[in-house]
Amino acid sequence: MEEKAVSEQEVEHNVNEVIRIRRDIYAFLSRGFKKEVDEDYLKNIEEIVPALETLSKDSEDEVLNNGVKTLREFTESIKKASREETLEELNRRFTTLFLGVGYKDTVEHVNPFESVYLSPERLVMQEQRDEVLEFYARFGMGVADDFKEPEDHLCAELSFVSGLCNLALADLDKDEAKEAIEKLKAQKEFMYQHLLKWVHLLCKDLREAAKDGFYLALADLTMGYLRMDIKFLDELIEVMVELEKK
Repeated sequence: MEEKAVSEQEVEHNVNEVIRIRRDIYAFLSRGFKKEVDEDYLKNIEEIVPALETLSKDSEDEVLNNGVKTLREFTESIKKASREETLEELNRRFTTLFLGVGYKDTVEHVNPFESVYLSPERLVMQEQRDEVLEFYARFGMGVADDFKEPEDHLCAELSFVSGLCNLALADLDKDEAKEAIEKLKAQKEFMYQHLLKWVHLLCKDLREAAKDGFYLALADLTMGYLRMDIKFLDELIEVMVELEKK
């Protein structure tokens, strides 16, 4: 009996750790689409590479593996240039890629809004934005006050999944496993109804526009991780359901 109890405790610890890792990865990806890279996020990029390499070690997802490899190459390139120069270049790239402000007359950019990709008019602030707002409201969540973009921006949608991970962890801290499972099921529902319907289109455009460097890595990491995580989420929910029965 004692061995079984220890084993269950280990499983519970692992579940908590996995949800924390998922929360942090979604927060990392979300931040990449939110605004220009600053020194804090640049450090975050450098620090997360080993964890992503471990995560992708046994992955057969070529897009994810390419993203991790490109991110490693990017962090290695930082050592060959001044951090100030790196930040200036990343800021120029963000402005061009996401705000459409370029140089001369050539501007390759993407629109990171679900409405732009899925609405018939290909405009912002369409019904897709209203639908994600309803999803956020179900869990008392919304975008930060300093975030001025429409709520179906990719940054907000990824942040929402990260936030649901936080809510699940809070439930587990209170021994409310059933409620935590509902938060994970909500992530799965949100991913199928929203993220997985359009992110592959955005990431394809971002890959073509970015061509290399951090934003190429961000495109591949985002698409590859979503594809891997949606499969893993089923297994995680199944493990938690079995734990909740005991």
